Amino acid sequence: MIHIGRADPATVMSETPTDSQPFSFAVIGEAPFSLQEEPQVAAVLRSIGSSDADFVIDVGDIKSPIEPCSDTLFENRKILFDESVKPLILLPGNNDWVACAGAKAGGYDPVERLSRLRDLFFSDNLSLGQVRMHVTRESDMPQFREYSANVRWQYGKVLFVGLNLPGVNNDFRFGGGRNGEFEDRLIANRVWLQRAFRYAEMHKLRGLVIAIQADPEFNRPLHPPDHRLSHRDGFYEFKIQLRDLASRYHGHVLLLHGGIRAIRGDEPLKDASGRPVSNVTRVSTFGAPYASDWIRVDVDTHRPRVFSIRSMSAAATESANDSPTK
Repeated sequence: MIHIGRADPATVMSETPTDSQPFSFAVIGEAPFSLQEEPQVAAVLRSIGSSDADFVIDVGDIKSPIEPCSDTLFENRKILFDESVKPLILLPGNNDWVACAGAKAGGYDPVERLSRLRDLFFSDNLSLGQVRMHVTRESDMPQFREYSANVRWQYGKVLFVGLNLPGVNNDFRFGGGRNGEFEDRLIANRVWLQRAFRYAEMHKLRGLVIAIQADPEFNRPLHPPDHRLSHRDGFYEFKIQLRDLASRYHGHVLLLHGGIRAIRGDEPLKDASGRPVSNVTRVSTFGAPYASDWIRVDVDTHRPRVFSIRSMSAAATESANDSPTK
């Protein structure tokens, strides 16, 4: 197990676990939703920092849908996340760019705000935090220069992959000529997920963690897109691809997302015959109004089930730290 102490922001982690070492990581997201919640998120980051978790995955939605999508707010939230003692890998969420078109959020152009997020949070191949971790971004591929939010890194015998998959139906918009962003990102996400599974198989990795912001609505029937209908499942392609790739993968897949705060480990995918795809487990994050809680994932690639999940409380950690020594 690697223990990372407080360090200068320029410090870059140079070690990773050996193939045989268990490790842990933290999952947060969908917070803070206001200035009042920022201290709670700071407490969560301190709680994680005092634990033996090696890094943090934040699935996005770093603001509420009615907070302004201003440069100032984004910059302040970056300062907050850079206070993390452990490396923190962030993904963009619906509230961070899609919802920015709303009047209360400032009436911004969502694509322009996404571009600003890329410049601020995803401009290099490093995580956020006081100690940085090297990552690979899809923007390293010339044909996908705009997709720096899609990220990947290997840790021990596990591959981690993050996709820009936001809520509100994956930003699918009805109306002629309105879905260029959706269609282009669909291609980029498909390529990135395909390459992740191929990499995991090639390197015989025992686990693959996929992080997205949106709840993909697995309870929705898998009907192929029909533009004559009044609604189109924006997550259809992702779910079909995940089902097909995971069914052929010999390891354990863990899907992390926001949107639902009650799921701590179920098997949401069904194969073409309606049977559960048993090597896929999903976990949803906490978040506003439960911004003081976080998810801990313990990883041991020697176990049949590689990932085990626990709910943690920053409030409980701080209370224990404040208690007098007996």
